[in-house]
Amino acid sequence: MIDELRDAALTKFRRGEALGDVAAVFDDETSDPGLDGRRWRFGVTDGERVVYVEAELSGTEGGGPSRTFEIAKLEAAVERRIASSYYRREWLIGDLAAAEAIRLRKEDLRSHPKRPDSVFF
Repeated sequence: MIDELRDAALTKFRRGEALGDVAAVFDDETSDPGLDGRRWRFGVTDGERVVYVEAELSGTEGGGPSRTFEIAKLEAAVERRIASSYYRREWLIGDLAAAEAIRLRKEDLRSHPKRPDSVFF
């Protein structure tokens, strides 16, 4: 599974399908029953290295347990949040690997015209 996730992230990056300096590929939902909201794991690459990154959306931001999410929107939201962060390009992957979960906001989940939003989770 790790090899498949790595390959998918690198392919997405090389095809120019990412929104910025990194490509994020959905792996799994990792929500804890005690969490107020939802949490997911993604493979993220800068074109060379791939790391696992957690992202979460609180219940107050729309991450309720009964809501469904389009995987393409989740991936785009993670890419958008990373692109708007303070991470320096040369340290990006190392910083992401060491960071807490990326906190998504409901406005991060808007559609992106480059990719269809057709797969749901």
